[in-house]
Amino acid sequence: MLNVGRGATAGKSYVAVADRLVVSGASFLTMVIVGRAAGVSELGMFALAWSVLLVTNVVVEALVVTPFTVFVGEHDKQADRRAYGSVVLVQALGLAGAAMAIVLAAGHVLADTLSIERGASIMWALFVAIPMVVIREFARRFLFATLEAVRVFVLDLLVAALQLSTLIALTLTGRILFKSPGKRGGR
Repeated sequence: MLNVGRGATAGKSYVAVADRLVVSGASFLTMVIVGRAAGVSELGMFALAWSVLLVTNVVVEALVVTPFTVFVGEHDKQADRRAYGSVVLVQALGLAGAAMAIVLAAGHVLADTLSIERGASIMWALFVAIPMVVIREFARRFLFATLEAVRVFVLDLLVAALQLSTLIALTLTGRILFKSPGKRGGR
């Protein structure tokens, strides 16, 4: 009979599930806050920007982070793991830099050709967000690869709190404005 729910491995599994709830819950609440505060068209622009962040993260993970998580176990000493992690982080930031350059170039082309309203602010927001997301995701993967699920959970709790409190602060200071229900999406 299996001894389910006991031991250090089961405890780390529960922490990993709780971590996933925090990350997913923060993403969901972010979409709700932006949708309610800014309106449907702004939510659509936010979703496009969010997609750019996700694609950037997937590319970095596929090219750099996944091989890291596979090979980090080959390093016996913690100092070797940290050194290897440092090199991989530099590679991840290099890819983030390339993504930032692409965002800037695409933003300028779109602004010139399509005259997208608020395109520049979205471009600059992505320019700032890309390295932060890459660093956060690298830190998460590094900690998971070294079996430190509790630290991942704490990191994600802090990031979720910062993310949601920033959105609330932007809303309260009028940087994200609530739209009246009658003007939402043509209703």
